[in-house]
Amino acid sequence: MRLLFAIFILSVLSCGSPDFDHDSLTLKPKEILEITENSESEYWICHHPGTEFHNQPCVEKEYPSGCFVKGDFHKFCWLMAQEDCETPVNRAASEACLNVSFQQK
Repeated sequence: MRLLFAIFILSVLSCGSPDFDHDSLTLKPKEILEITENSESEYWICHHPGTEFHNQPCVEKEYPSGCFVKGDFHKFCWLMAQEDCETPVNRAASEACLNVSFQQK
């Protein structure tokens, strides 16, 4: 009886939603960068510790010429708004604020 119950639960939990759009999860950094690259109150910041690109404005090329490493989702660019520099959450954010010349209050 437990076996039948376990099989039933596993079959119910393994069913996915047919309405779920898996393509919506795909990040397209180049398209995002193009939309916001001219904003003076937002910058894309590179997260690639141990390189000269880390906490600098994002260079949209593969390492060693830029921030990205193909297949490594631990190297990425994140969007920082000027408001984020009013009270930086940590030392890395504070460093990124200085690197893009946002004034800290």
